[in-house]
Amino acid sequence: MKLTTANIVVFKQLLFGPRLPLDAIAARFKVTDRTVRRWRRKYQLFGGPFTPRSVMQGRPRLLTNTQRDVYAPTYLLGRY
Repeated sequence: MKLTTANIVVFKQLLFGPRLPLDAIAARFKVTDRTVRRWRRKYQLFGGPFTPRSVMQGRPRLLTNTQRDVYAPTYLLGRY
């Protein structure tokens, strides 16, 4: 199921309104109880259905800071 704005609004009303059983909420959205528990936990922790982006993105550096400090001057001077 795709999380559209309308679905998120309905989900918040079901999740934080009158306490319905997890299986009733899961049946409404055609997902498992585990998914509903995961969504509830994300709302409580992050305030929305998605986790924040990780700062660790992209490829790791090939050189450490020490290696870069040692080799950068020779590379910039054309002695490589």
